Amino acid sequence: MKITDINAFAIALPLHRTHKIASFTIEHGYFVIVQVDTEEGLTGYGEASLSIGPVFPEETYFSSLHMVNDYFRHHLIGKDAFNVEEIVRLMDRLATRNFATKAAVEFALFDLMGKAVGRPVTDFLGGRFRPTIPLSWSLASGDPAAEVQEAEKMMALGHRIFKIKAGFLTPTQDVPRLITIRRALGDDVDIRIDVNQGWTPDVAIPTIKRIEDAGINPTFIEQPVTAADFNGMGRIARAVDTPIMADEGLFTMQDALRLIEVGGADIFAIKLAKHGGFLRAKQIAALAEAANIPCYVGGNLETGLATLAYAHFAASTSIVRYGCELFGPMLFKDDILVNPVDYTGAEVHVPTGPGLGAELDQGKLDKYRI
Repeated sequence: MKITDINAFAIALPLHRTHKIASFTIEHGYFVIVQVDTEEGLTGYGEASLSIGPVFPEETYFSSLHMVNDYFRHHLIGKDAFNVEEIVRLMDRLATRNFATKAAVEFALFDLMGKAVGRPVTDFLGGRFRPTIPLSWSLASGDPAAEVQEAEKMMALGHRIFKIKAGFLTPTQDVPRLITIRRALGDDVDIRIDVNQGWTPDVAIPTIKRIEDAGINPTFIEQPVTAADFNGMGRIARAVDTPIMADEGLFTMQDALRLIEVGGADIFAIKLAKHGGFLRAKQIAALAEAANIPCYVGGNLETGLATLAYAHFAASTSIVRYGCELFGPMLFKDDILVNPVDYTGAEVHVPTGPGLGAELDQGKLDKYRI
């Protein structure tokens, strides 16, 4: 199945509300859509979600467009779309990192393979280990009253997993905020805390102990310190009782090995955009399983297209044991799919149709194209 053309274009989608992390506030989602055509007349689609820009995953939609249209395209035309390992290694030789863009190309290849044989992408990743994935909803406005109201609205729809963004406020502001949310939602709700590198080890350890003493009882605390501070992650993990999850510090297999060596993570956050796609994410998940480290699948505010790619991965990977953050399409005012992601029962239902199971709405793509 020879590739005859590859093209990429950018779109922007408005959010229902701003989304804050420690170093950035997101007001619009920016995405690069990759289209791969073959001589059989089949087309596969992939997506790079680049809403945070060079902060994470270290790319912009400008750089992603350039990488696909002016660089990868010339090297990949004529390749067999089924030879994913060859293409992934070629992209790695052509460009350092650029993981979200590489993932978008790989999504399109898997979409093509599934369409070619009439099978869902899950079947190419090991098969369907689970048909649905429990959904984690993020609270990220910084206003505890508004966050409680938002959570209660989601609980009425069946949601019981909430990840609270921290680190963009001071610890003296964050801890009372977290206490307010826990008390309002009750003890039966699964609460996670994501610091997005907002603390230092000397701040993180006493702050997490205050959180523990306050009875907030989070399931995990995500990336409390800067991505490069592997030793700091290990120091924190040894000093507190709450499990520590690595995210921004976990891009490559080498990062995974380093975290395992220093004891820097009790949980790994898998995000296909930061690893470069399905193949590398599967390798990191295998390392995690060998080290008895459970995994979680996070998101980067994707549209329905990439959300379905993440869902196929989570459904086919047994070491993924936590409710996953695949709510991107719910946070935007519109989506680009004809067939929206099925969130029935506060779970993501994994499509069983060919490829990713995504049918793009051309009118929406034209409307939101940059």
